[in-house]
Amino acid sequence: MFEVDLPLARPLVTSRGSIGIRRLLLVRITTAEGVGWGEAAPLPGFSSASPPEARYRLEVWMEACRTTGTVAPLREGPPVVAAAVESALVDLAANGSGMPVSDWLASRPGPGRTSSAGVAVNGVVSGSDPGDVATAAAELARSGHPVLKIKVGADGPDTDIERVRAAAHGSGGLPLRLDANGAWDRATATTVLSALGDSHIEYVEEPTADPTASAAMCAELGLGLALDESWRDPRIGLALARAGRLHTAVLKPSALGGPLTTLRLARSLADLGVRIVISSLMDGPVGLAAATHLAAAVGGGAHGLGTAALFASRFDPWLYPVEGRLCPPGVPGLGTGLNPAEASGVRELGGVSGPMTLDAPASPARGPRHQGR
Repeated sequence: MFEVDLPLARPLVTSRGSIGIRRLLLVRITTAEGVGWGEAAPLPGFSSASPPEARYRLEVWMEACRTTGTVAPLREGPPVVAAAVESALVDLAANGSGMPVSDWLASRPGPGRTSSAGVAVNGVVSGSDPGDVATAAAELARSGHPVLKIKVGADGPDTDIERVRAAAHGSGGLPLRLDANGAWDRATATTVLSALGDSHIEYVEEPTADPTASAAMCAELGLGLALDESWRDPRIGLALARAGRLHTAVLKPSALGGPLTTLRLARSLADLGVRIVISSLMDGPVGLAAATHLAAAVGGGAHGLGTAALFASRFDPWLYPVEGRLCPPGVPGLGTGLNPAEASGVRELGGVSGPMTLDAPASPARGPRHQGR
């Protein structure tokens, strides 16, 4: 296990505080067949575990591996920690099968079949001044992003309306995804969204803190509802999906338990007619690679994975969008990792070794790759 601090290019200010450094925990599983990497990326205020708790949980998992003689998935504990173990096991299994993680998840034999198509990503519009927003939106549109996302809910309803209209104008009419992170009350959300009927809104993500009330409001306004943070308790989202009241599920594998666990949820939701967007929890390179491979396996429209540029550190080149797309390399496994001897700021936290049984995940059953309505 390794610990690394990755500084952001600039502090990210959210409604829950400012974030300047991402502390990540990396898991490496090595066997005769290859190496698997996983990443735990707890985000204060957003994850169910703090960085110290995540480290403790991984230390307990390693001790259990030593005691039982079996390297197994973490079946109890915070999903952000389980995601690191599951990702490492999936990376290892894909390496052993000689295929990229995306192909392994999609159960499609042959190297690079899903990877070669690439993954479309939405552009994230920054700026608080409407003029800056319009400029940023125009630049993202020129860069090839098919959809733009803009955060709302932090600066007051009038400013939100001005910023969204500026993004719509600057982008030349690209579809917009609004993300309020549950910051609006229903009255404010209704006021803002009613004023934006001509702004090409694809969906509004977590407009209020109450998913059921948000669904009723979006139905009244004729807008699509997307849920993200609400998947901490999937029962509510699944109930809305079964009722036909959910447009899009924004799924973060690093927050939900890993790529395989998230794939199962994505397939269940797609069967109910829900669109799937795979998203990053401001992941480091290993977590972002795992999420991108998952998005390639899921298919569909633009995903929320263009986050590498938020970091001051350089990731592998393929993790940066080119013409609005990420193109995973057609090599076995994740196509990324860490060389502790070459990386700076990496602290090795210990590990276990010796003869062990590997409780490896099975490749998912092959099924149709489809999206909802």
